[in-house]
Amino acid sequence: MNMDERIRRINELYHKSQDVGLTDEEKEEQKRLRLEYVASVRGNLKSQLDNISIREKDGSITHLGKKHDKKQLRLELLDKRSSIDENNKKKMDEAILNALINTDDYKKCNIVLTYASYNNEADTFSLIQKSIDDGKKVACPVCGLKNGEPSLDFYFIEGSYDLKSGYRGIPEPAADEKKRVTGDDLKDALMIMPAVGYDKNRNRLGYGKGFYDRFLTGNKVRVTIALAYSCQECDGIPSEKHDHKPDLIINENGVL
Repeated sequence: MNMDERIRRINELYHKSQDVGLTDEEKEEQKRLRLEYVASVRGNLKSQLDNISIREKDGSITHLGKKHDKKQLRLELLDKRSSIDENNKKKMDEAILNALINTDDYKKCNIVLTYASYNNEADTFSLIQKSIDDGKKVACPVCGLKNGEPSLDFYFIEGSYDLKSGYRGIPEPAADEKKRVTGDDLKDALMIMPAVGYDKNRNRLGYGKGFYDRFLTGNKVRVTIALAYSCQECDGIPSEKHDHKPDLIINENGVL
């Protein structure tokens, strides 16, 4: 039964219910047809919303029907990343590092804040060593909860040997208060951010906990750069007002 036939039958049953009443079978039919009609309308609305995007004042793109798809998109992109051949990954990591260290932002900064790569992320261990060799101070994050909310703090390290398995197995430094990065340090810092996905407008998809967005809401760093592979680029990443765009995104093909 198509939509027009369904509507016609719903109307017939409605008028009959007002005139002489319905049999038990007709009442069941009326209930079923109404549920089918509502489901059809909802499906049509969802389809329309999925194709509507709004550009916010700050330039971010809000996809009206896609907010609920972040989880699925994240899974698809993580699967793409994990399927990269090991030899190709090594070459792409080298290309990403070369593009990064040749930026003016890297050359001019004295402090590098960087995640320790884990679970097929774009490699940062070579960056950690390169930064130290170049005489820069390096700090890595410690993830956790404060008052039930995700929190992120950075601590200076001497080398990758200072990193141990921490939150969800991610390599982290010890939370030594004497080595914690302060607000004054951040003014001259380059922050390297992980990315599950990104788009050409520099919208970034993280892991869903909001660690970096929360940190950047309360702290100002000199520049932020996200590292990822070209296979993680999407036509449009669902974004919200509290999301922070990285200043640059670097993949194996260069700087976006």
